[in-house]
Amino acid sequence: MNAFALQQLMNGATALTIDISSFDLNECHEIVKNIGFEHITSTIIYKTQAQFDWLNKLTAQDAFFGTTICTEQNNFGFIKNARNKLVRAIDVHHAGGNAKQEIAFALHEGHEVLYNLIKSGISVDDAAPQIKFQFGLGSSYFIEITKFKVFRALWQTIVSHYHPKHSCSAIPYIEAETGFINKSLKDPHNNLLRQTTEASAAIIGGVDELTIRPYDAWSTQPMFDKTQRLGLNIALMLKEESYLDKVIDPAGGAYVLQSLYEELKEKSWDLFQSLEQSFDLKSDIQRVADIRTSLVNKKQQTLIGVNKFLNETPEEQNWKLPANTRFGTPLVLENACKVEI
Repeated sequence: MNAFALQQLMNGATALTIDISSFDLNECHEIVKNIGFEHITSTIIYKTQAQFDWLNKLTAQDAFFGTTICTEQNNFGFIKNARNKLVRAIDVHHAGGNAKQEIAFALHEGHEVLYNLIKSGISVDDAAPQIKFQFGLGSSYFIEITKFKVFRALWQTIVSHYHPKHSCSAIPYIEAETGFINKSLKDPHNNLLRQTTEASAAIIGGVDELTIRPYDAWSTQPMFDKTQRLGLNIALMLKEESYLDKVIDPAGGAYVLQSLYEELKEKSWDLFQSLEQSFDLKSDIQRVADIRTSLVNKKQQTLIGVNKFLNETPEEQNWKLPANTRFGTPLVLENACKVEI
């Protein structure tokens, strides 16, 4: 793990997610050896009280910048200089939900976390920075760009009702991560195009952190040496050759985005208010997922490599789904592949 992490950093990665939950402290020391956390963004997943205490020592330096997530029900407290709460709006994406549902769920879940932190005696200025939002990335380019702009505006509305002293407290920290429901194991080259446009939409939308997963991460025979490198190369090309990290709001003023923004903002806020009143989001997501699946199966929505222009010499890979999300089994729309649960 340590060698792999250092190799990815040398290849140009600027962030790491490290799961130490199943390791003892001696192994934890070995895993993070020679990693300069002050130079990167990090997410560390832990489980035990001993790991919590060890992480507090590791993150005591002010230069540490990242998120720590506890997988246990026990609340050990906050790890210093880190975000300690994760809102997984990406679960909506994996389950087949749309942008409106993803935004509304993030607002609802984030509001609940924020409220409980404030109720425990923490000021809103200390509570809000504890939260990290994780979103999925879909193939509707303009909608994905707009999704992040809408969420930031609506989250600011929620936080402002708690009267923070600092305006920066209302700015959410957002990670975007590529998903799998539109990917094809049988046609890997199309996945590069899809991941590139998804990553581009996330950057233009203004996310703080971008994760491009290997497109076969959920497969029975992942080729991580190849696909991990391809994912990293997409990010490096958008950054180092397209200079997308140098421009502030490159889509600002675009009419198509402004029109989408107003519509998506109104619908997302209405759904958020319904969720605050115990609306059944699970059934609503399943309804949308069924429609999306039907459109692909009937070829009314074209996914190249999935339901049209199939690869004549396909890879011998199948989907192997991870644990269910809170909304049900994640969707995989590639019917040509078998699915192992």
